[in-house]
Amino acid sequence: MDYKKFEELRKRIKDIEERDACIEGTGSMQDSSTVGLKEQLGYYRTLKENAQPEFIFLESRGKSVTSNVAVYKTETDFGTSFFKQKLYLDRIGRIDITGIPAFINDFNDSLGLECNAKVSLSESLFLDIETTSLESGCGNCAYIIGIGFFEGGCFTVHQYFLRDFDEEHSLLSAVNEGIKRFKTVFTYNGKRFDLNILQSRYALNRIPFEFESKYHIDMLGIYRKIFGHRKKKLKLTELEKELLGIERIDDIPSQLIPEIYYQYLRTGYSELLEHVFEHNAQDIASLAGVAVYLNNALLEPERHEEICSSLYYAMGKKASKRKELSQAQHYFELVCKSDIEPATYAKICYELSRVYVNNGAYDKATELWNNLFSFYPEMIGSAELKRMAIHFERYDKDLAKAFYFAIKASEAKVNREEYSRRAARIFKKLLKNIRK
Repeated sequence: MDYKKFEELRKRIKDIEERDACIEGTGSMQDSSTVGLKEQLGYYRTLKENAQPEFIFLESRGKSVTSNVAVYKTETDFGTSFFKQKLYLDRIGRIDITGIPAFINDFNDSLGLECNAKVSLSESLFLDIETTSLESGCGNCAYIIGIGFFEGGCFTVHQYFLRDFDEEHSLLSAVNEGIKRFKTVFTYNGKRFDLNILQSRYALNRIPFEFESKYHIDMLGIYRKIFGHRKKKLKLTELEKELLGIERIDDIPSQLIPEIYYQYLRTGYSELLEHVFEHNAQDIASLAGVAVYLNNALLEPERHEEICSSLYYAMGKKASKRKELSQAQHYFELVCKSDIEPATYAKICYELSRVYVNNGAYDKATELWNNLFSFYPEMIGSAELKRMAIHFERYDKDLAKAFYFAIKASEAKVNREEYSRRAARIFKKLLKNIRK
């Protein structure tokens, strides 16, 4: 398609319409030349809309360097745009693409637990960007905007590439066109990074921010609710390895990605860009994979050992907040039966003990506290020590243990006088029993 001809026609029509607007009484008239030009413009617009993107090797601006990066070249109303395409035909790690569901749970709605809200995968896109900096300021520019989507029995990734900064307007316009049909956008830390940066770039270019109209699900926040009790940092690469069985080989470090782009701008060499494209495509595919995996795990937790105990813990926490104590107790007990590391086990046992207290099962709570105190005494506070002293004094009739825990409680900074009096009283009873 002759893009220059298209732009020339549009400019000529605009000039004629501006001229006619200055002539009084021409509101009901239409210049014949305008009609003819509009017909031509319609023809070229039809060609433009129906044109297939041209498949080329990426050209660098002003550099006589041969590239081995194959991309598609398209035209927008604002200039030339480039994108790279990658297809996943069979699997994303453990996820069988041919067997994915049409709808998955809306994870924003109570983590997707026992909810009726659903999200259509055919109307969902998965977003990840590569930028000129690792910071999130408005000066940071996205030079690869990658979107992935399920379509036609496979997973397709389109990676829109910024060849140079003066083509950003056409890049963002092309992305807007590419995402119009989708209703939901999935990201990984997109709330703080990807969408935040894109919103700034769209604003600076005075282009409507099409992503703003999409329903957003940030999978980082969702997985923090699940794994937050045992992991401080949740990298996507760690999740894909643990849940999907994907282990990257020769993956480019994220901190090098900005410098590789600047090297491309300076020299025109694009060989290292191929690794950045691959890194971005894998991020997008893994994002889709962990979303589908979580949906499957919510349906059948016991068949997903990698996440089963963490899911039960998240369910227990949610039920506890809702004051659904019997449900919370059920889920926490399931976690405690799982094969988990000792520190995590201790933390969950403490959560379970609090549910026991709220349910009035003080004997079970005391048993857990007693076991925890043997290995993790720092987890047991003065209130629990007092409750243990009461239990051993009144119910188990073990005054020695009751005195021991009362003394430990009196060492606390709060209510020390009260706990000391209790310890003294128990000690008197203990002496009285010894004398008998």
